[in-house]
Order: sequence, then structure tokens, then C-alpha cells
Amino acid sequence: MPVLYLDLIVSSYQLWEARASGADLVLLTAGALPCDALVSLVERAASLGLTAVVEVRDGADLMLALRAAARAVLVRPPAHLNADAGRAALCDLLPIIPESVVRVAECGAAGRSDLITYARKGADAVLLGRTLLTGDDPRATVTGLAAIGAHPSLFRRRMSDEALPR
Repeated sequence: MPVLYLDLIVSSYQLWEARASGADLVLLTAGALPCDALVSLVERAASLGLTAVVEVRDGADLMLALRAAARAVLVRPPAHLNADAGRAALCDLLPIIPESVVRVAECGAAGRSDLITYARKGADAVLLGRTLLTGDDPRATVTGLAAIGAHPSLFRRRMSDEALPR
């Protein structure tokens, strides 16, 4: 099970801390770092065997993440938007991320239909922290959410993914 290190990373020393604590992935916030620092941290993370997941909230952040050669991007809705507008903004960004980049959607307390929508828009994975923490039975929650990947509306996407050369 991959471990995501969730700390605001602003220096390469923190990447060493993440690695020492057993992390596989680190979260870098595009909006909190100058472009050259983001590029440097993405490269340093890779050199340490970590995957940098670059958080973006808008098109400008996405451009920074792509300039930094991020292999994974976490799309979070802008904080100032209500839930519906945030979901719409997230759905606008997902399809413009290149296929070569792993696209992660932050879902918060998203429901089943939101997860299907994000998958249809191109999300490869979802970040579901709040959903898991508020439930009475985390195991049942994870099982139910994982089953969404087998939803018939996603069959065409899975088939096209399986046809891709590895």
C-alpha cells in the first residue's frame, strides 16, 4: 500500500524526512512554490525514489505542474468555491491533463455519482480522506468505493486502458 506524506513541503530536507518515514509519495503544492523550486523538488523527489504528486487548483497551477514534469497531479477545487462550483472546476481541469500524467481528483465527501463523473472526466485515482474518516465502518466504505470502479458506465474506459501497450 503506497504511503502519501501529507505535509507542506517547501525544502528538499523535508523530502528526506518523508523518505525516512516510509513515504512513497509526497504532496507538493504548485500554488505555494515558485516554478524553479517546484521543478527542483519534483526532481529531488524522483532522485530519492519518491513520486511527487503536485496539487493544482486552477489552470495556472496546472501549467506549473506540467513545466515541473510532474508525473502525478492532484486536482483540488479552489477553496473559495462552493461544493457544486468546486466539482465543476475539478471536472474542467481533469480532461486537459495529459494522459501520461496520473490524474488524482480530491473528492472530499463525494458520493458515488461524483466518483463516476470524475472517472469519466479522466481521473485515474481519487483522494477520499474525509469520506473515510466520517464513516462508522471504514472497511465497508473502502469496499463500496472500490466497487465503483466496476460500474458499467466506466467499462469503455477500462477496455481502452487495457488495449494500451504496457
